[in-house]
Amino acid sequence: MDEASTLQLKGTGNVEGLMAQISLQKQLHEQLEIQRKLQLQVEEHSRYLEVIIAKQNESLKKLGALPGFQDRFLQVLDDNKEREEWAVCTHSAEHR
Repeated sequence: MDEASTLQLKGTGNVEGLMAQISLQKQLHEQLEIQRKLQLQVEEHSRYLEVIIAKQNESLKKLGALPGFQDRFLQVLDDNKEREEWAVCTHSAEHR
């Protein structure tokens, strides 16, 4: 093989390498665009959830402003827990 043929083969290899690199860069750019769009959607959804949570907190504060609401709420929770514990105890006593 003469020197001109060798240089031509090296040049062809370089061109193919550059083409592969360009193709990979395009793919990377597309992936980055997709990630950017997803990030914007996540941020938008996060802001939406913050608004929903703020509204829920306002509603709970209004409910909590009613006299005795919190005490009644805690009593209901305690009653439910006692009922569950009682049910577990009676259930296990029946199976003895």
